[in-house]
Amino acid sequence: MRTRTITTRTLTIAGLGLGLLGASCSSKSNSDDDVPTFVGGLGAAGTNAAPGNPGGSPNGNGSPTSPSGTNTTGNEGTPNVSNVTGTTPGGTSTPGATTPGAAPPGGGTPMDGMTTTPPPVTPVVDANGQPLPAPKDLSCGGINVAAADVISDFATATPLMYQVGNRGGTTWETFSATTQSDPIAPGNAFTIDSTQSGPCNSGGALHVASPGNTGYGVGFGINFKQDITPGVSDLYDAAADGYTGVGFWANCKQEVEFTFVKFSDDATDHDVQTPKCSYDGAAPLPTLCRQYGIKNSVLMSNQWAFYPVYFDEALLDTDSTVAGTGLHKNALTAFQIQMNSKGTNQANGFDCLIDDVHFLRTPTPAAPPPANVTTVQGHTIAPGGYYTQGNRIFDSQGNAHLFKGFARPSMEFDPAGQGITREDIQRMRSYGANVIRFALSEGYWLSTHPQFNPNYQAYVDRAVQWTLQSGMDAIIDLHWSGNPAAQQMMADRQSITFWQQVAQKYKNDGRVIFELYNEPYLTDHGVWRNGDGQSAGMQQMYDAVRAQGANNLVLVGGLDFAYDLDSLLPASALTGINIAYVTHPYRFKNPAPPASYDASAAMFPVVATEFGDAAAGGIGPNDCGTTTYTNSLNDFTRLGMGWTAWAWTVSTSRCAFPALIEKYDGTPTPPGQVVFAAMKN
Repeated sequence: MRTRTITTRTLTIAGLGLGLLGASCSSKSNSDDDVPTFVGGLGAAGTNAAPGNPGGSPNGNGSPTSPSGTNTTGNEGTPNVSNVTGTTPGGTSTPGATTPGAAPPGGGTPMDGMTTTPPPVTPVVDANGQPLPAPKDLSCGGINVAAADVISDFATATPLMYQVGNRGGTTWETFSATTQSDPIAPGNAFTIDSTQSGPCNSGGALHVASPGNTGYGVGFGINFKQDITPGVSDLYDAAADGYTGVGFWANCKQEVEFTFVKFSDDATDHDVQTPKCSYDGAAPLPTLCRQYGIKNSVLMSNQWAFYPVYFDEALLDTDSTVAGTGLHKNALTAFQIQMNSKGTNQANGFDCLIDDVHFLRTPTPAAPPPANVTTVQGHTIAPGGYYTQGNRIFDSQGNAHLFKGFARPSMEFDPAGQGITREDIQRMRSYGANVIRFALSEGYWLSTHPQFNPNYQAYVDRAVQWTLQSGMDAIIDLHWSGNPAAQQMMADRQSITFWQQVAQKYKNDGRVIFELYNEPYLTDHGVWRNGDGQSAGMQQMYDAVRAQGANNLVLVGGLDFAYDLDSLLPASALTGINIAYVTHPYRFKNPAPPASYDASAAMFPVVATEFGDAAAGGIGPNDCGTTTYTNSLNDFTRLGMGWTAWAWTVSTSRCAFPALIEKYDGTPTPPGQVVFAAMKN
């Protein structure tokens, strides 16, 4: 990836709580004398790329680039830190607001289980001895947030965190890499707008706007405690107060992608007076900045939406050579919302209202366990999983099952994925999906691979658990292999180790399904099945899965980029149980679909894990037509096939990608409309 350096500026800002800087980019030291100045660099989690050709690498040749250039999830670089001591209601343009007191979107239930009996609130004063406003209970469409849990409701003239017990009393601050992009800069916005209010009807909202800046983040945040010693971040024990995370409401004028909602803790902030760390760990600053949260999330446009961030699900974002030790929720320092640049020529500006930030008391959601069923009518399955008989797939109750879902790219070229959040997955479920196919890279997964990211498996498992929580199954698709990992002609020998590890991890949950390799495009049937000195054959990868004691359903892609099954079956069929085959029938295939899988689907269970149209195959750009999708879905119904549609993602190339959604709120493209309708049937 490309890196860049920036010149350190000495910040002489009295009383601004430089611990907020430490929350983003500081390192734990053993002594107060041991920490020099802050330096930022480019994020080192990997090169982010916009999706490209169907089922392959983003640009069809294995290099993760996008039409807009190299995409990077940056960081705040050397921040200009600012706070507000007085604000003016109103300001520049604001997103639309809901009716005060209206129920939150989606039925108003995101904060169920929060306490309505706050502990006593003791009046407090600021550093000048002036009384601070007392927090009040928030009423959110029939759901109450207790005053003791309120961080900020922005009903005061100055954005502050209400002081309760041993936390609070601090003000919100902004940070950015350049003065012009700082929300506090002239023409931007960092002010309380008393005319706007979120669903909790608190009487005001924080208006934050910035044009953004290329390559680095722009954000705002707050320390959990006042610094007793100026510039030294004090620690807050959220666990002792029974808190499980932080939630907030946001309403933006346009979707804001690559938002990083994050916490920091004592791992990088304890006793740091002049923090210094970098994002690449290179000399002369070998200490890495550490921050935990939900990376590459998306803030919705033109609607108030609720965003919960649980401590237990906040994962480390840092250089790929460092593994996360887990957020210390008993030693927290700060909470921040950071908008990262989408690409080198995209500023990723934002204009948002933020309201009613509060601590959560609800337990971190957990996926229900799989059904305790491992044998069905003589068939052995992974717990709660699936088996095959004839040309059908059956569930753990012995019922014929059809998969209908979405393919979800991005974890093959970005360890954290792009836009993959619990809310994103729940939206897929709301459209009727019963399965999500996640595209992965063995490069990030395997510790022996040069591209290994020690946090990758945690990112993948979090996405899988969110999927299971939502009542859907998860397909783990080995999308990229090789060194460097990309779309290869066939899986390489390392893929055997990949499947050994995946099988060991998920063998006790049959709701997790294994797709052995995305799109083989070699021509040798023997190598496809049995491998050779360089390639891992499908039978070898299948055997590696079963050797771990994993009886999960296995999906096996055919030739011609997983389109052609009829030339393989039945002669080259794999030996084993719980095997289904995969086809990718795109419009540009020759012969045209369903010619290369029609006969096979009469003998074997077949799932189309990708299908549709795209600007590929020499047929010219996709015009967002729907006939291909309608024809394919009709074929699947006729043949009794399940499917996952490529792809649930937002792309600048829209249907040429092909993308099924225009925005991450689920607004469909024309092909997406056809797919969504089919899911309901």
